[in-house]
Amino acid sequence: ISTSYFFREPDNWKVIKNRILPELARYHHLKCWSAGTSTGKEAYSLAILAEQEGLAKKCLIYATDMNGNSLKIAKNGLYPMNEMESFQDDFRHSGGQGDIHRYINNEKDFFSIAPRLHEKVFFFRHNLVTEESMNVFHLILFNNVQIYFNAYLRDSVMDLIKNSLITGGYLVIGENENIT
Repeated sequence: ISTSYFFREPDNWKVIKNRILPELARYHHLKCWSAGTSTGKEAYSLAILAEQEGLAKKCLIYATDMNGNSLKIAKNGLYPMNEMESFQDDFRHSGGQGDIHRYINNEKDFFSIAPRLHEKVFFFRHNLVTEESMNVFHLILFNNVQIYFNAYLRDSVMDLIKNSLITGGYLVIGENENIT
């Protein structure tokens, strides 16, 4: 199931913007991971907030999914214009500041992610169940992914996530999820 929204669960994004990113600002380089990124909207949302907080230059965002078709959409960074209204609303509710058009380019019936943000996000095909960690990260976004796993897979994937997070790093999960 490939479901993704810009600034999905705005209250979580508000915490990322106001509490987590200021803490991560102390690092010289930041590595973030959007696991199960689907069409990339979560990763691009993070890139937007990182730029707003002055962290874009030192931030690399890895975005992974096992669905090759979703990753093609994500790499393209081109989205239907009919999603713009909810994008703008959730951006504002997330604590986003200024005009959202600073981060996108309008193209007839579509909008694209601004190239300076697009180049901060690296997309990879990755299976959370069968593959090992790619790196260690300061921030892992793991929103609404584990809901698709049974208990055994959830435990296995959470071990992977735990081993991919630096000491003192942050894990963000969906509002309706929990960690055992």
